[in-house]
Amino acid sequence: MSKLLIFIIGTCLGSFGLWLAQQSVSPYPFEWTRRSRCETCHHILHLVDLFPIISYLTRRGRCSYCAAKIPSICFWSELSAGVMALYLLILPKEQWSCFATIFFILFVMSWCDVLDGWVPDKLQWVLLVVCLWSFRQILFTLWLAWVPALLLFTSLCLILTFRPHWIGGADVKLLSILALTLPAESMPWLLFISSISALTYIGIQFIWTKQWVTCVRFVPFITLSYIVLLYFSH
Repeated sequence: MSKLLIFIIGTCLGSFGLWLAQQSVSPYPFEWTRRSRCETCHHILHLVDLFPIISYLTRRGRCSYCAAKIPSICFWSELSAGVMALYLLILPKEQWSCFATIFFILFVMSWCDVLDGWVPDKLQWVLLVVCLWSFRQILFTLWLAWVPALLLFTSLCLILTFRPHWIGGADVKLLSILALTLPAESMPWLLFISSISALTYIGIQFIWTKQWVTCVRFVPFITLSYIVLLYFSH
């Protein structure tokens, strides 16, 4: 399968993943049958309007029908998902389906956090089931493989209890679930890279806006850290 095709598939999944995240944090029921439309003029979008990345760039980020500005997250979600899809190529082929599923769930969770500052528990449960199934041969034959994740979960729960403004509940659950898929020596690096990338983001935002970020959406940085660790482990 060519890299271009993999990238295109990734961008399409990115568009779908962003919609899924928007629906997941919305107070309204899922609208599975609703056609894509402009949120300003409500014009139904045609196929030519739905090409990932290309449609956004050729229309300069504006609706073809009312010229309203399209949120930039549409572009960034598609681009980041395309890059994540290409990233799978460095992994062994037999692990593609496993990590493609994990990446997609992490992608949706990250955008839930970015959009509304929280992650639905149902996504956490789905990720847990996928990780348990994907790594079942290790987790259900070597019981010591559970120890790092349990220790991390316990430590983070203590931090959440006594310093609730330091970390969120979704962050605790996500870090603990991902710990099931990584060797014990990777745990400090998972936390370190997540924290450093978040601090870097805060610094860039301050330089750009001259204002400090008071609340960091941490899930995207955990996702980034996980991807970086997988890169160096392969």
